[in-house]
Amino acid sequence: MNVLAIVGKPGAGKTSLVGALMPRLGVGEPWAFETLRGVNFAEFGVSVFGVYDQGVFSGTDRLSMSVQPLAQKYLLWQASLNTHANNCKSFIIFEGDRLGNVSFLNFCQQWASLSII
Repeated sequence: MNVLAIVGKPGAGKTSLVGALMPRLGVGEPWAFETLRGVNFAEFGVSVFGVYDQGVFSGTDRLSMSVQPLAQKYLLWQASLNTHANNCKSFIIFEGDRLGNVSFLNFCQQWASLSII
């Protein structure tokens, strides 16, 4: 499993970057994992955390500040799916301050190949 974390200062363009990437992945399917929300792009095996719409605060800004335990649970679930299927096609992308903290990044590193930009 691969995780791409896009982090930076407020207003740096993290949400805009992910928002511009998503149409290139095709039509995504919104999903919910309790209060964690995202969009799956099955053709590419990509899952994006956040709610990307025309709202002022889009992306992970639409998630609760306390979403980290659910994101960890989701990552463990995805890791178990990859282990059972014996392939690593899952690619998870997230941006923003809800999950861009040291404890979550350390958690990701334990269960996935983590890239931070």
